[in-house]
Amino acid sequence: MVYSGPVNPDPGPGESRIIIYGYIPSLACGVMGVIAHAVGILFHGSHLARYPRTRLFEALILFGSVLEEVGYIFRILSHYQPFLVINFVIQYFMIVCAPVFFAAALYLSLGLIVNSTLKGEQLLPVSAKLIVPLFLSVDVICTVLQVTGAALIGASESAAADNRHFAITSAQANDILLSGLAVQVVAFFCFLVVLFITLGRVRHHALETGSTHVIIPLILLFFTSLFVFLRTTFRLAETAQGLFSFASTHEVLFGVLELFPIVLVIFTWGIWPIGEWVIAARQETIDYREATMSIQRDGDETPPSASTTVANGNGNGINGTAKTTHPSSIMVVQDNRETPSSPESTEEEKVTQKDQ
Repeated sequence: MVYSGPVNPDPGPGESRIIIYGYIPSLACGVMGVIAHAVGILFHGSHLARYPRTRLFEALILFGSVLEEVGYIFRILSHYQPFLVINFVIQYFMIVCAPVFFAAALYLSLGLIVNSTLKGEQLLPVSAKLIVPLFLSVDVICTVLQVTGAALIGASESAAADNRHFAITSAQANDILLSGLAVQVVAFFCFLVVLFITLGRVRHHALETGSTHVIIPLILLFFTSLFVFLRTTFRLAETAQGLFSFASTHEVLFGVLELFPIVLVIFTWGIWPIGEWVIAARQETIDYREATMSIQRDGDETPPSASTTVANGNGNGINGTAKTTHPSSIMVVQDNRETPSSPESTEEEKVTQKDQ
């Protein structure tokens, strides 16, 4: 589509004749992005120090939040200097690269959650050692293509505005960007399929063992992954429409389908830290194993089930620790009850009383 925004009649150093965004970035959107990601940085900075087992997960979310923060700061600067190319390049690079770190954290969290269960990696359709490197390598390659395509679009449009020749057209550069997004969407959809299969297997496992703290984080993981998928799909649709199309020139779509889903991901794991869920799920697994070993020592081969699991502490909360009531302790109570006399023993007692 043809550019129809403001034109810079006398570009200064580092400026272009057109606004590469297709619009003047909103100050309100930039400020909301800065505030939201600043809160996210505080959330995950504290979780990074608090939960040793999930520090890599928190570090990835934290680093992604910092990139987003920088990106939205430069969108604010672009509001005041919309023709300055460097502002566009930095904000685009930061906001496009940040979700790679969020996606890596989500890939990693699947292994963290599943490995806290009794069966561990047996519940995964793909080895946990393959999930992170496989999907992350695809994300990195796709992100490089997106950044390269966006940079070439900016250079091509700026050259066209100055009536200068450029090696490739903006349409060709857009195709490079589109190819990176298309592959990324397909790859992330495959991860959602893996996650959905795992969720079904873990649910069945939880019903067998009475585990409760492993289901909720997997549901949170599934929905936060959907948010990332929604954001990537929007980027694909926006790019497929072409440069300066309706989707790329209406910032409200950017705010709803780019900013909002990413903030939801950051806040979800900030409010319900994965470290708490992993600790609770591991404790459930330890208690279940101890209960099973105790029952086997008592000669009962039947493992404890969900019906014999009771909450210790606050019970319903995330910090509740599951303990198992042994069937052997129930048997002791039954054995101590008074056994009623049989009819034969009653007759013998009557005969004895008569003889006396």
